[in-house]
Amino acid sequence: EAFGGIGGEALYVDTEGSFVSHRVKDMAKALLKHLQRNLQQTCQRAGDGNGLVAQKQKDALAHFATVDDVLKRIHYCRVHNYTEQLAVVNSMSNVLKEHPNIRLLIIDSVAFHFRHDFDNMAKRTRLLSGHAQALNLLASKYSLAVVVTNQMTTKIKTDVGNKMNSVSYLVPALGESWSHAITSRVVLSQTEQTHRIKIKSKRRDHENGKDVYENITEDVIIRQASLVKSPSKQQKTISFIVVQAGIRQIPTKSKKRNEHQHTTASETSDSKKRKSS
Repeated sequence: EAFGGIGGEALYVDTEGSFVSHRVKDMAKALLKHLQRNLQQTCQRAGDGNGLVAQKQKDALAHFATVDDVLKRIHYCRVHNYTEQLAVVNSMSNVLKEHPNIRLLIIDSVAFHFRHDFDNMAKRTRLLSGHAQALNLLASKYSLAVVVTNQMTTKIKTDVGNKMNSVSYLVPALGESWSHAITSRVVLSQTEQTHRIKIKSKRRDHENGKDVYENITEDVIIRQASLVKSPSKQQKTISFIVVQAGIRQIPTKSKKRNEHQHTTASETSDSKKRKSS
């Protein structure tokens, strides 16, 4: 809270088995470095009336000083079918009583089991409707942020006058009923553009028996996040990159230079993989 957060914890529900613990550890290390830099900047401005803020941040970091301090605030749950997925959400009231500091619930992805385990579409629609209602109730009752990832599926549009003339395009999975149940939707995609970054690489010098660090450059894919549904915000698209430290914005100057270098590049086609939430 001293750094502008809410001092909360998170519950990650993994339906696909795609949770990568060492990536979370990378981001935790980056978070601690960021907080330490923030504290240094606050201390430098302490003479401008920020002394109390600096002291609060020091006290906060004393209890939030290691990677383990970050990781123990992230709860993980692996579910193997839609029954377990529904059970986790329906039992969240009891979970929140045991862990009242949970402020974020993530389901990745909400669609996986519902796309593979069903032949009865009417039953699937009914269960998904109840699932969405339960999630919305949790969000409002416990002031909980609920983030779910969805998958994309291919839809075929056929010309009535010429059935041979058909067009395929990507749409979010789970159908229209699910799209009406969610409050906000952000579509994530990747472009054909890249952004060059500098990273520190470590290699082992076997002759000296020491680790050697080298500064190298690497091109990373520029991704986009598009807000396509919101009750209070206008539709907007922003660009970002994914690096070892997590999600980062593209520096303005570098972004303009990169766009100039890739004037012939266009956005990715619909055949590129996307995810939406």
